[in-house]
Amino acid sequence: MRYDNQEILGDCVSDEVGEDALRFDRTLERLNIFLGYHDHPKQALRMRRYLMAAGTSVLAIGLLFACYLQGVLSGAAFYRSTTLVLLAILAFYILFRSGLNLRFSDPNLAVPQMLASSLVSLLAMYEAEGGRSVFLVLLLMGYLFSVLQLTSRALLVYAMGILGAYGSVIGLLWRFKPQSLDLRLELLQWLALALTLPWFALMGGFISGLRQQLRKSNKELQRLLDKVQASET
Repeated sequence: MRYDNQEILGDCVSDEVGEDALRFDRTLERLNIFLGYHDHPKQALRMRRYLMAAGTSVLAIGLLFACYLQGVLSGAAFYRSTTLVLLAILAFYILFRSGLNLRFSDPNLAVPQMLASSLVSLLAMYEAEGGRSVFLVLLLMGYLFSVLQLTSRALLVYAMGILGAYGSVIGLLWRFKPQSLDLRLELLQWLALALTLPWFALMGGFISGLRQQLRKSNKELQRLLDKVQASET
């Protein structure tokens, strides 16, 4: 009797899981149709990732506005940075929606999106009158967005680029805006970033490797399942 109850319970759980999976598939299908990619699931996934990035960019605009209200950014600097963010959102939307991204070696456009995010953050960092640690958060947000899409080597190379660009910003501030620069603080923040970014790169590469292994295992299991089902018929 106990085994019968366990079997009944297992069947009920399997039915509930199957219904949840079916509802999830239907939701994704409706979303893909809404995005215009019901016949191209990979492109629909890229579009969803873009929408997440666009939402993050809107949050960044909110942070820039808060800096403007606090006097950290001038009105002109806030409008310039916001305009660049909105132009980047529009440009990437056109690329993904038109399918032009498929012509690139990386259809996800991970590196171009990271570059756009980093350049706006560095520009705002240079134009700020202080509180530049706030913009380090924006740099990390843009970096983390693609940490699961790129290899450890690519992430490390990009991290070196960010560190070099941040060092250049410090040099430009020292040369042209010394009154707004706390050199000891900026160097400490640069050192913190130099220790943090490589860690994120290595951890992201490790997780990406695990995802690739899991994807291969799933494909192998699906192949074996198809083989078993074919033999039974």
